[in-house]
Amino acid sequence: MNLPAKIPLPAAPVEYAPVNEGLDLQGLIAVMVRRWRVIAAVGALVFAAVLMLLLTQPREYTATASIMINPREDRVVGAEQALVQGPPSSAVVDSEIEVLRSPRIARAVAEALHLDIDPYWGSPDAGSDGIRAAARKISSAIEVKRRALSYVIDVSVTTRDPEQAARIANAVVEAYLREADGVRLATTERASNWLGQRLAELRQDVQNKEAAAEAFRAQTGLLTAEGRSLTESQTTQTQQALLAARADLAERQARYEQVLALSRSGGSVATIDRALESQTIRDLRRQEAELTRRQAEYEATLGERHPFVASGRAELEDVRQQLNAEIGRIAASARNDVNVAQARVAMLERSLNASSGRLVNNNTDQVRLRELEREAAAARAVYESFLQRSHEIAGQGQLGQTSAQVVSEAEPPSSPSSPRLLLGIVLATIAGLIAGALAGFAAEALDDTIKSSDDVEQRLGLPALAVVPTVDAKALRLLAPEDRHPAGYLVEKPLSPYAEAFRVMRTALLYADLQRDAKVVAVTSALPEEGKTTCALSLARVAALGGQRVAIVDCDLRRRSLNRVLNIHPRAGLLEVLSGQRAWRDVCGVDEPSGAHVIPLAETALTPRDMFSLPALEDLLNDLRGQYDLVILDCAPVLVAADARLVVSQADTSIIITRWRKTKVREAEDAVRQLVPAGAKVLGVAINGFDPFAPGWKPYPPYYAHAYYAEAA
Repeated sequence: MNLPAKIPLPAAPVEYAPVNEGLDLQGLIAVMVRRWRVIAAVGALVFAAVLMLLLTQPREYTATASIMINPREDRVVGAEQALVQGPPSSAVVDSEIEVLRSPRIARAVAEALHLDIDPYWGSPDAGSDGIRAAARKISSAIEVKRRALSYVIDVSVTTRDPEQAARIANAVVEAYLREADGVRLATTERASNWLGQRLAELRQDVQNKEAAAEAFRAQTGLLTAEGRSLTESQTTQTQQALLAARADLAERQARYEQVLALSRSGGSVATIDRALESQTIRDLRRQEAELTRRQAEYEATLGERHPFVASGRAELEDVRQQLNAEIGRIAASARNDVNVAQARVAMLERSLNASSGRLVNNNTDQVRLRELEREAAAARAVYESFLQRSHEIAGQGQLGQTSAQVVSEAEPPSSPSSPRLLLGIVLATIAGLIAGALAGFAAEALDDTIKSSDDVEQRLGLPALAVVPTVDAKALRLLAPEDRHPAGYLVEKPLSPYAEAFRVMRTALLYADLQRDAKVVAVTSALPEEGKTTCALSLARVAALGGQRVAIVDCDLRRRSLNRVLNIHPRAGLLEVLSGQRAWRDVCGVDEPSGAHVIPLAETALTPRDMFSLPALEDLLNDLRGQYDLVILDCAPVLVAADARLVVSQADTSIIITRWRKTKVREAEDAVRQLVPAGAKVLGVAINGFDPFAPGWKPYPPYYAHAYYAEAA
């Protein structure tokens, strides 16, 4: 018959790497649903036990007293320190809580209330041991906690007597306040004594260092004026004067060079007048202009030879000579000014060099003087800080301010603090839920059976060929008596989930990528009662109903389950064929519901011979390959029958049947480890007997959409 082209499908064990997908919330929910009976039973048991334990506890009463740690202590300090002072840190409050919990406070309370003679707290005949025992018991009865983020501390005492609980809580607060006052006063006294000695030492140190600085100043002559040394002041003044002299020299030099440049270049008198800005030159210029105008009038009216014209020329020439002489005098004066300015600059430079030399010589002494002054200033700062602190401590001792105050005293409680019914129910419920969940997960972890395709693929390293659902007993009762088995149900309901699972298995056989066509298929299991015979017959019927020529051979010499399922009683069968007594066609029967051929086992005693190791089996299988499209061998369980490995090794491929939630993973692993060395080609594993209606279980692959198959059936 024509079959589809084959695609690769593993025929031997393959490695499946587990995929870590993190926290699988759906998986956790599924585990809880599957194990709900265990969870409910353990949870109810723990709930009842915890609730009973809580409710049988004796009644206890809790009294609470509150104190507040002072956020600000009164101090005799300056305004700046008062502003920067902050409240006590959280660490300080936590430290005070530990003091309240200390055995010293508990012992003080036991002594103050004489609890050592109280039979509940101590022992009247124990003496000092009674005090210690009472103190330990008081420590366990005290609970100290901070109220939110405030400075208020609640001191709670829980006992069986409400009056005694209030007395002990108040006694704890009083003992703490006495202890805090004593510690503060002792600390203040010790600090005052130490500060007095330290202040004397610091005072002497300041005097010595200030005297050393002044002696060094007098020795080196490093006198100061307005906070600066005289040498520095003189050097600064000389530098300022030198800068002014250099500026004046530059100005005079520029004026002189300008006059020389104008004179040498033949500049006009008007240009020189604007450059020099001299009043004399201005007067001579006006006179020259007047004479020039008048001379022009004379020459125009009188002629060139008139005496007035000649005298005018002489007078004009004289004015011009005076103008040139004035210009020369001004140039000489500018030169003298330049020489004077240069001499002044030179003098100031010599004075500055002398002052700089003296300043350099004083640098080493100045460095040493500053070091002595810093040491004296640091010593004085330390002295003043200690002196101020001494005044503060003295002021605190005089004020007598306590570090804590009572907010509220403890009152005898009117109702017990424990046991509390509502809290007991909540705790019992939580304990029951936790214990039930742990029991459910423990049961799931200890369940080493095959439950899903993931178990097959990850634990066995083999493909999961199909998940075969169980057939409801009600559905079987509707069938004819001879067909009341799953294989009969398959024929009656060909579109059921049960039939579909074997069609999936058949498809896996058709598309298996083997060295040759998978015509001979061995169906086996690890142990009995896993449904291998039913699965083998169902696979044969699905293939036969699908149009293939199919033969199923019963190879289970011990159980002969195929005879029971088909309700047949053959007189000859496979053993007779292998022994040569009969031909296989003579013992071959027909499965009427599907048309598949059946080679059974005769109901005779077992032969002592190992029939499956004979060449006759190989010859029989070769003959069947030529006659049928599919030959299914119903083999014995691998772990209980050695001949199963002999038969499976002769097949083209094999399928291992496991029972859902019955076959252990270790048993399936042992079966695979025995088959593979024997030469078996394991195609995969089928999970039989899956209950699609079991809570918390989902089929994989998801072939069991109940509404769809119910309608199809």
